[in-house]
Amino acid sequence: MLRTSEWMKSVSLVKSKSSRNMMKKIGLILCVLISLEVNAQSDPFFSHYMFNPSYYNPGWMGDVNTAFASFQHRSQWVGYSSSFDDPGGAPSSQLLSFIVPTNGVLSSAGINVISDTQGPTSSIWIRAGAAYNFQIRQGIVSVGVMPGLVSRTLNFNYFRFEKPDPLDIGTRESQVKPDLAAGLFFNSFNGYFAGVGISHLLSSSFDFNISDGNGKSSQFKPTYYLHGGKRVQVNRDLEIKPILLVKTDWSGYSMDISGIATYKNIMWGGISYRRSEAAVLLVGYSFLPSQVLKVGYSFDYVVTDQDAKGPTSHEIFLKYDIPGFILGGRKEVKTPRFSF
Repeated sequence: MLRTSEWMKSVSLVKSKSSRNMMKKIGLILCVLISLEVNAQSDPFFSHYMFNPSYYNPGWMGDVNTAFASFQHRSQWVGYSSSFDDPGGAPSSQLLSFIVPTNGVLSSAGINVISDTQGPTSSIWIRAGAAYNFQIRQGIVSVGVMPGLVSRTLNFNYFRFEKPDPLDIGTRESQVKPDLAAGLFFNSFNGYFAGVGISHLLSSSFDFNISDGNGKSSQFKPTYYLHGGKRVQVNRDLEIKPILLVKTDWSGYSMDISGIATYKNIMWGGISYRRSEAAVLLVGYSFLPSQVLKVGYSFDYVVTDQDAKGPTSHEIFLKYDIPGFILGGRKEVKTPRFSF
């Protein structure tokens, strides 16, 4: 599983040194570094990934025909009490997206803003990019890229020092590094869809002026996302969509198996299972004329290592469609007689 509770656990250094004080200092440095490395390899995840896969796969933007803005807030492992002095304890993540079709060579453009807090570290990603699609005999192929920046902050106030130490700076330190994500998405004419996305292609690292003597630092590993599924039209009103999402950085992997049923394009419900993590229930409803406002909620029940995490996670999903809005084109205007 990519996102774990390892950052909650203390790490001891087993290595012989001539001085006990030096031993403690090196142990503390490695504790910070390992905490950062695990966090770097464990991007935030969202149970509503199937409603906005652009976070995992920028290529999916090329399949978007209606502009929209969406927001997701995830409170993970609610009730967890951190062993750090962190008053927040449990992880928290937010995703703000705006995707719009374009009139020109490119098919669409978009921006994702991600905020994530895990123990002593917090991160903010800003990615903006575009996608291009083309038609083949079996369906539509889309290719997308999203370059951006990621800011990572380490709060030294959340670490406990046994005695005066140069690392006890009583403040926080932030670093900003470049980031890049890319993806490929295929949407077939017979209902199947599949895609692969890659994030952190630049493998940016964050050292925070801390090293173990070998130049070791916290580094983003490229993370791969493979997702796919099928739209099954049961009848005029009911559609069922089974979906699979696999995430890996080649040192571990996570897998989500989901099924979503949509009734009259107004309400939906579904279940999901995240390997070695949680069983998930999703529900949602569309409001306003033409169902432009979608509101969803998911409840995660942790099935693995509850004692090291927390029993439940909660997520809120909001999406507002903007029909007729095209970047670089004209907004569709409708009258009782004409549509142009």
